[in-house]
Amino acid sequence: MSALGRIFVVAMLMVASASVRAEADQVERGRYLVRAGDCIACHTRRGGTEYAGGRAVPTPFGEIYSTNLTPDEDTGLGRWSADEFWSALHEGRGRDGRLLYPAFPYTNYTLIRREDSDAIFAYLRTLPAVRESNRAANLRFPYNTQIALRVWRWLYFEPGEFEPDPTRNDSENRGAYLVEGLGHCDACHSPRTRLGATDREEHLAGAMIPMLGWYAPSLRSGRHERAERVRVLGEGTSERAVVTGPMSEVVYHSLQYLQPSDLGAVAILRIREHLRRIQLG
Repeated sequence: MSALGRIFVVAMLMVASASVRAEADQVERGRYLVRAGDCIACHTRRGGTEYAGGRAVPTPFGEIYSTNLTPDEDTGLGRWSADEFWSALHEGRGRDGRLLYPAFPYTNYTLIRREDSDAIFAYLRTLPAVRESNRAANLRFPYNTQIALRVWRWLYFEPGEFEPDPTRNDSENRGAYLVEGLGHCDACHSPRTRLGATDREEHLAGAMIPMLGWYAPSLRSGRHERAERVRVLGEGTSERAVVTGPMSEVVYHSLQYLQPSDLGAVAILRIREHLRRIQLG
């Protein structure tokens, strides 16, 4: 082989190696983001395979069942594209174009950046494929219709994307991104309207979790020191507080795996009575 040929081969190997590293980094980043979003909690039924779906999500309108996130081609994400997955997160639409029920919190996930969506999708594609058929929602009429969903979306949903607040520092913006988007904290910590939308006037002010009979406390309060809040988030306990109920699952499946910088970013984001509006692009 000529010298030029050897140089070409070495260059191609270097490109291939860089590509493999980039893919591995993307998958690892996706693993972290999936944990940060606590996807396993809803997408794993009791006694079932992780991420294979089938868990009932009770609502005042009936039950909705989580879907299979494994790469099974017939029942999971095996035939999905990254664009279709992004559409589900960003626009709340399924692969077939049908509107998704907002029990899947796309009202929050719409803020997720495209590169994070792609990383999450890349990680989910590495999971063992599990054949677990998705169950149809068991909702009362008219809540089980696409027309009702269209009306609901017209009232309460507009696709957007997280825009950093220039009056906040990088850590505060990171905390806002996690709290408002991937972490979907207002799903439990904000009261809901009669039609199941979160009440923006009482955003993160604390609420009873529908159908569970459990109160999620206000996140607007800054009563505890930052170090204590970080410990409660990451460990579920501190000298003056302990996490119980549904939040203990969040710590177990999700928050304990967050990097200290991300826990600090969430903790430092003091949610006040007049929370500054997250700007949507």
